[in-house]
Amino acid sequence: MITNDYDSCTATGLVFEDGTLDWSHIQSELIIGTGRFCDYNANDIFDDLMSIQKKINERKLKTETIWFGFRDCGIDHETTIRDTLLNPKEYGFSPYREIWKLEIIAAYKKYHSIYMELSKATSEEIEEMLGREGE
Repeated sequence: MITNDYDSCTATGLVFEDGTLDWSHIQSELIIGTGRFCDYNANDIFDDLMSIQKKINERKLKTETIWFGFRDCGIDHETTIRDTLLNPKEYGFSPYREIWKLEIIAAYKKYHSIYMELSKATSEEIEEMLGREGE
């Protein structure tokens, strides 16, 4: 379980012809986190996981960071997290129970390799995502 700024879980490996990549522990952590932090719409995490798996299967996953903002009414992603945090008068000053990020590095060479790391976002990483680093 991801419990603090220092804990994370990773998946790394080659994607084979059938789209096989064992990232089940990352999937499990996201499902557990969603169940723990979201009172409603927790099933949205399955759409996210299926979308990522589809990209893996089709070899269309790219190097990117996927953000997960957990709040009582469900999961938000980068654009909504940014809008919510930049509008505290409308959404409150601490609408998120936690914010996690899934960093993905995909390499398409002779073999398709993927590295994934899921971690709780630090305050500095969130400020950087908001474009307010160093303020």
